[in-house]
Amino acid sequence: MTSSKLRFKIGKMKSINKATLFQLSKDLKALSKTGGTQFDRELILTKLKIAQVVNDDNTIDLFEILVVDCEVLHSKLHQLLCKSDDEDIVKLVRELMYVSSYVNIKEFKKLVALLAHKYGKEFYENALNHPDNPEIVHKCNGKNVDSLVEMYLQEICDCYQISLKNEAKDISAPKNESTDSTTKNETDLDDLRRRFNALRK
Repeated sequence: MTSSKLRFKIGKMKSINKATLFQLSKDLKALSKTGGTQFDRELILTKLKIAQVVNDDNTIDLFEILVVDCEVLHSKLHQLLCKSDDEDIVKLVRELMYVSSYVNIKEFKKLVALLAHKYGKEFYENALNHPDNPEIVHKCNGKNVDSLVEMYLQEICDCYQISLKNEAKDISAPKNESTDSTTKNETDLDDLRRRFNALRK
């Protein structure tokens, strides 16, 4: 149940981000034709939108990790009930407990509440305050957002051949080449997603 809900959230967030990226590409193309205070103001607003995309991407990464964790925990349910001090299970439970502060999904919080009841308050608080997995901490704390915003912005501009320095670029297709704009947009967005994924590694 929990992993299904996480998958649903992942799919929904990816769809929203895809639409947002498409709109951002259009906004940046329009922005490249402006200047002065309007340019500065619009660029700040655009970076705020990109920051939301970055935060969502970090959350998606986190949810994808949790899907695996929840499925592994489910597969070890018998061991959890019979031998709750198993090292692998303890590590997994601690990870889920730590993440619970950052995941606002009812089913997930119910799962963690059950685990906290089983392992006790002291164990739960220790898991919250002393995380074991640096990758999880990195995804949760959002400290990479500012740097990623600049990198995302650059990748969008590179992908769509947008200059924010009013340096016009010829982005027209060759005269004899017929381009399906819908297909191209999908290809560009898929390419952007791959670039963004590489940046977050």
